[in-house]
Amino acid sequence: MKNKLIAIVCLLISCFFVLSACKEPETDDNPVIPDVSEKENIPATGTNIVAGGRTDYKIVVPSDADANVSFAVSELQGFVKESTGVEIPVSVGSNEELDAEAKVISVGDTNVFATSGLTITDDMKLTGFYVKRFGNTLVMNAKDGNGIVTAVYAMLSATIDLEIYSYDEYTLTKMTEMPLLDFDVKYIPDVDVRELLMKSLNSQYKLRMGYYNALGKGKWVLFGHTTTGVSSGDANALLPYNVYGKEHKDWYNSAGTQLCYANEEMRQELVKQAKRKIAESPDAKYLMIGHEDNMDMCECDACVAERNLYGGYGGQELNFTNKCAADLNVWMADAYPDRTMKYVFFAYQTSQEPPIKTETVNGKTTPVKDADGEFVPYYNDFKVEKNVMVMYCPIDSDFRKGFSETENGAQYEQLNGWASLFRQAGATDSIICWAYSLAVRDYFMPLNNFGAYKTQYKFYIDCGVSYVMDQSYYDSAIPCFEALRIYTQAKLMYDNSLDYNELAKDFIEHYYGEGAEAFKKYYNYFIVYYKYLEKTKGLNGSIWYNISGQADFWPTEVVDLMMSYLDEAIAAIEPLRTSNPERFAVLNDRLRRERLTPIFLMFQLHINEIPAANAAEYLADMKTYTKKYDITGSGESRFDMDTLIEKWESALGQGGEQ
Repeated sequence: MKNKLIAIVCLLISCFFVLSACKEPETDDNPVIPDVSEKENIPATGTNIVAGGRTDYKIVVPSDADANVSFAVSELQGFVKESTGVEIPVSVGSNEELDAEAKVISVGDTNVFATSGLTITDDMKLTGFYVKRFGNTLVMNAKDGNGIVTAVYAMLSATIDLEIYSYDEYTLTKMTEMPLLDFDVKYIPDVDVRELLMKSLNSQYKLRMGYYNALGKGKWVLFGHTTTGVSSGDANALLPYNVYGKEHKDWYNSAGTQLCYANEEMRQELVKQAKRKIAESPDAKYLMIGHEDNMDMCECDACVAERNLYGGYGGQELNFTNKCAADLNVWMADAYPDRTMKYVFFAYQTSQEPPIKTETVNGKTTPVKDADGEFVPYYNDFKVEKNVMVMYCPIDSDFRKGFSETENGAQYEQLNGWASLFRQAGATDSIICWAYSLAVRDYFMPLNNFGAYKTQYKFYIDCGVSYVMDQSYYDSAIPCFEALRIYTQAKLMYDNSLDYNELAKDFIEHYYGEGAEAFKKYYNYFIVYYKYLEKTKGLNGSIWYNISGQADFWPTEVVDLMMSYLDEAIAAIEPLRTSNPERFAVLNDRLRRERLTPIFLMFQLHINEIPAANAAEYLADMKTYTKKYDITGSGESRFDMDTLIEKWESALGQGGEQ
């Protein structure tokens, strides 16, 4: 047994050495994740916001501040008090103007900001922000409350070294004197609207990570598959087949699963229903006219003719959305003159291909480009209404890789095509990317995409994507690396120049505390072992890959080694049980949650090999931590946790090494 284990480990290291092309093999002594670089400092002014246990400053906030701005003020007060022991008072609704002598921190759209000479420019979009000093006064603002929250965190990061790793883990510097720094910042995040569909992300967690937190009924009037109701239900549909299908069969394809986009009567009714839905959602900014989640399309003569005219299903949907947007814009200008809506259609599965001209040479079909290197539209009068957006979905990508002519080449050409067409039409900031970072069939195993999302986000950014919605584990929490992924994905959407490995190392050291060194071994081992599986078993980065279902991937010795690293981490925090019981409880819970992954593999693949001394503990942890962290299923829409636990409990009671 021991010799077999040693052989596996040696094979892993040698395999990784080969894949690293003469780089030094990354072992426990030479970790995958390097040191974190120093932060750039902003000079002090000589004025203090807090000194001598008191403050002369006040926080000024508008009387109509929304919940996100109020949260920003609360965070500003709370973190300053934790750092200095002093709470800065808040003045709501003050009409005072900018006075450089006044000791004021202005947060949001105050009169101080209005008289500062600053304006929210178009390039700042929703979440770009200002942090700027005028004498003794500090001004922070953005177009959207989410940007204001981020501005406050940026100010606190520079001033008291605040770094937030999770909703319940952060660091800051304790100080008796908190300086006013010489801020002159206008910052525009690399991705304007940053979203990760992760069940564990509540409103506070989203805001602390820099993800977009929608207010009221949400930023979407309708989202996703919103036409006939077959995918997401009638309540999320503009023209549910169950309501209209009996009297208007010609509004749909023959199966009632997609709209007939060529039917003008249907389009007029859809616009009517869109008006009603918009009126019912006063806080929303986007309306999705999204085809259903299947490969069907209307095959009537008129629809086929339109697809031939407009260059495919994507072109037909764009044309349809343009018409709807034009009608809705006229109505909005009269009914809601101060409100802006965006109308979004899918480039998904059947409609992923952009409506561009292609040519076939020597059996290879390639896009036609003009003298400037832009893709040539399929039809001459191509246009995009000013508030129409496309949501591109690279669902069939290999997410361990980036996007280029040689990696995910089809998706690379598709998004570049949409970007080129929209750019030529003058439609800036009009592309949303529905990205993916989940193992659909395997919630207990990490997707094989460690850090790859940095290069993927970079490609989206280069294509002019202003809104990334990354679909992750939205219907169940997960045990494996969840907080790490939430943190690193947020950081890399916000500032794509950051280094993933540096972020991961910094996160692990703070989030797992005294258990971090052993946890790094576990993390590094996963990366190395996945490389081994790529080389020997064909593991890829598809979201559909059933990783844990491959018994030959996970021999007992491999799972035991994974378990040993986490057991080592748990042992490393044991002294805290008496010296710092509260911290011990936090770290113990985090590490035991992570340990559910190798426990899951043991239960699924090697349950008869579990020693009696461990079986009860493993089962108890599985019960405790799946409940504690709301881990409800082993895959998308499965919700089978209780059933699995009953099965394992029964199996452990019947035999094995008891």
